[in-house]
Amino acid sequence: MKTGFFYGCSLLLAALSLMLTSCKTANKTGGKLMPDAEEATVLASEAAMPHVIVYKTSKDYSRNVPVVLDDSRSVIVSYPAPTDVTPSVFLPVSLDKGYWLDRKGISENTAFLSYTYEEYARMESAPDMDTLLKNIIDYDPMVEIWDCGSRNAFGKGDMTDRLNELINSGFKGCKRVK
Repeated sequence: MKTGFFYGCSLLLAALSLMLTSCKTANKTGGKLMPDAEEATVLASEAAMPHVIVYKTSKDYSRNVPVVLDDSRSVIVSYPAPTDVTPSVFLPVSLDKGYWLDRKGISENTAFLSYTYEEYARMESAPDMDTLLKNIIDYDPMVEIWDCGSRNAFGKGDMTDRLNELINSGFKGCKRVK
């Protein structure tokens, strides 16, 4: 836990440092070349915040444990420990038109295991790499992935209604990742 905290802090400091030392193009409201300290802090905070990722898969894998593969899709580079898998935290949120709100860390290289979150969470330890690879049920399940910006921009609370509006607007303002 401490490692993640310090990594997050160092990312925030790096982003802030970059913002303070980088040039900024002139804007219409003042022609500033450099952001002021308050603006740089806001920009660095936004860059460090997790993003809202909405995705669609070829089948319903919402109860299956995701893993991340390398670009060749032959090696697992990231997988959760069973003790880290909490269905109430990891399960994606169902959205309109078959889309899901990611709560795990979905990417273009995500694959899904045959294990459900409940089954995996009951394991005393993660299976060995060969067993994990043998239990991949879909090596390329992602049909679409959308980055809808910083979680901070959505405020606190349930964002389901706002995301459904984005889905129904054709993801206006979101960036298509895949």
